[in-house]
Amino acid sequence: MVQNPTGSQDSTPQEDHKAAIRNAISEDSFLRLTFSGKVRAGTTALIKAVVRPIQIKQQKLIQFTYFDAKQDNTKNHSAHESIEELDELLDLAFGNIHLQTTTHDLHVRITKKLKVLMKKAAPSRQEQTPDLQHNRVKRHPIPASTPDSFLQGIGIMDHLGTVKPTRQDKFRQINEFLKQLEQTLSFADYKDKTLHMIDCGCGNAYLTFAAYHYLKHIHKLETELTGIDSNPEVIENCINLRNDLGWQGLNFVVTSIANYVPPTPPDLVLSLHACDTATDDALAQGVRWGS
Repeated sequence: MVQNPTGSQDSTPQEDHKAAIRNAISEDSFLRLTFSGKVRAGTTALIKAVVRPIQIKQQKLIQFTYFDAKQDNTKNHSAHESIEELDELLDLAFGNIHLQTTTHDLHVRITKKLKVLMKKAAPSRQEQTPDLQHNRVKRHPIPASTPDSFLQGIGIMDHLGTVKPTRQDKFRQINEFLKQLEQTLSFADYKDKTLHMIDCGCGNAYLTFAAYHYLKHIHKLETELTGIDSNPEVIENCINLRNDLGWQGLNFVVTSIANYVPPTPPDLVLSLHACDTATDDALAQGVRWGS
């Protein structure tokens, strides 16, 4: 099925996603193309690839940035050369492809059985024209330039909306985590249904709060997120912060990971820096819950 920008389902046969993407990058409306999530192991060392238009010395080029576990590598190609480069990416085993243009988004998910699921949606970015600068200011999911109640609530921003010098590392950590969340989730899949998440061993839950805030308040997704931890003191602190912020849909429970039974099977399980056997417990529960 192909979904139009209004959210309704079209009954026309699914178009070829490779042709749609090839055509899109040649248009003036093209903003960004992101590949992430491998379908099967052993086909590539890449974990992500990003394609975007740039301009160097008055010449419009297509920039390809490739990410593996250790580094990133960038190549710039002419429009003609970029088609061959793009075809190589399309033939790799990436599970998620996200095309962003000024007129629409295209979400493509390729299952383990290589079935292609494609959905067209309203544009997720507000630019009317592409930013063709070769070196751009780094984009943060939660920007430093705008006062944010969550970042102020946890002491990362001051009352004027400026990131405190001593909290720059935590600000970067939160945003890098949210970028991983962007690569993992296809937001369009949850436009019309609730996204259920569990953070196993949430601790002080900075990233739990960040994930909920980003999905619920910035992306406007209906989100239910539960943080679980065996430490009653940290859970009490989390509940107090949640109450201070007045957020609904964010819950915290004192429990071990192995013993927790969620009211609804989660779509996504998070676990960061889990101690002792907690990492194994979180992985096992994620598989058991079908997340």
